[in-house]
Amino acid sequence: CAENGVMIDWYLHCETALRVAPPLTITDLEIEKACNIIIKGLEKYA
Repeated sequence: CAENGVMIDWYLHCETALRVAPPLTITDLEIEKACNIIIKGLEKYA
């Protein structure tokens, strides 16, 4: 995901959760783009 512009991280010590922390000023289009990037990343490794 980072290669495509979305930074994610493991959530605390839970290996089954991801943490996404968008900026407070994010548009609907940016949210949709980030979600699509994350989905593609998950599909690649699922």
